[in-house]
Amino acid sequence: MSIGNPFNGMPGYSREILSEKSENSRNSAIFVYDETGSKRGADLSCPKMLPASEISMDVFPRGSGARGTILVTLPNNEVLFPRITDDEASRKFYDYLRSVNDPCNKESQYFANFHIAEGGMVLDDMSVRYMDEDILWVTPDEPFNWGMWLLQTLPAIHLAECRDFTFRLLCVQEADWQAEFIRFFAPSMFERVIKQDLDKHYLAKKNLGTVCRSQRNMFLTDFDRSVFKDVAAAKGSAKSPVDGEKIFISRKTRSELNPNYRALINEAEVIAALEGEGFTAIEPEKYSFADQIAIFRDAKLIVGLGGAGMFNSVFCKEDALIVTIENSTNWVEAHANLFSSSGLAYGVYFGTPVSEDSGLHKRWNVRSSDLVNEIRKIA
Repeated sequence: MSIGNPFNGMPGYSREILSEKSENSRNSAIFVYDETGSKRGADLSCPKMLPASEISMDVFPRGSGARGTILVTLPNNEVLFPRITDDEASRKFYDYLRSVNDPCNKESQYFANFHIAEGGMVLDDMSVRYMDEDILWVTPDEPFNWGMWLLQTLPAIHLAECRDFTFRLLCVQEADWQAEFIRFFAPSMFERVIKQDLDKHYLAKKNLGTVCRSQRNMFLTDFDRSVFKDVAAAKGSAKSPVDGEKIFISRKTRSELNPNYRALINEAEVIAALEGEGFTAIEPEKYSFADQIAIFRDAKLIVGLGGAGMFNSVFCKEDALIVTIENSTNWVEAHANLFSSSGLAYGVYFGTPVSEDSGLHKRWNVRSSDLVNEIRKIA
């Protein structure tokens, strides 16, 4: 989880380190090709040192005399875990409230039910949902992004299930796949889910825990890799439902539903060209979770459009090759971090964005002949 937490050292706060900080080095890409000739992503051709990351299990106890621990959701589902008391943590939160108590600050709306008073603050009880049991909060910081559920939620619930946690889970369950995610990956905890409403604050009367990460750069730790290895062995179908070991990860249906959102305009042409090279095109969301795991576990060469579907590469064996096709440099560093830290060799191919489009999610095209030529060099 991504956590804004100025409260380390508060009474009763505990932290268990799940993965110690260590130097992280991203391997260089086996190729970087930019069909526009502008040399995007050139630095991916060299190894790069990344900030050391640490994973911990943080638990905020109710504590003597406290009203509880408040889970305050901010934009992007980032959180603060302050005590509503007159201790140092409360004063820090008081200062934070003052810093955002500005009509021009977009975060102010998230504190509409907090009222700053002399010596502390008052929370409008009508905005709070009370939790009288031990809670493990597992909603990722992008609540509707499949990739973040894999990278953030899965390690947390896997840990909880392996340890037979008696905590209840607090997480968003607005989409059917989110509920199925918990049911599939942590079946013993499914009946203990509390559905999180992102428009509400929560007051934990007992323990409130979460798995926290010191970095959000998509670089997997030893803890993450052990979780994904265990899950791939235990949860994947015995055999991949896809024939062959060359897979193309498509976004075709999603693009048809939302043609102005990062749609690859000539995806049908790209698919036809890759099928001629022995690839099978799939859309991961059309398969069960067990089959998705098996598809990536058994594949030897995976080519795909950069995005959440490619995050399933965490289930690949280390001899797999990955080629991510990107329309910009916006997320390519994070994707490269993910592939490298999974122990995978990866190549990066940049397509051509539509020049008249604006924003981060431009439509784009790929020269299929150039793409095939680059893939042939490594296949």
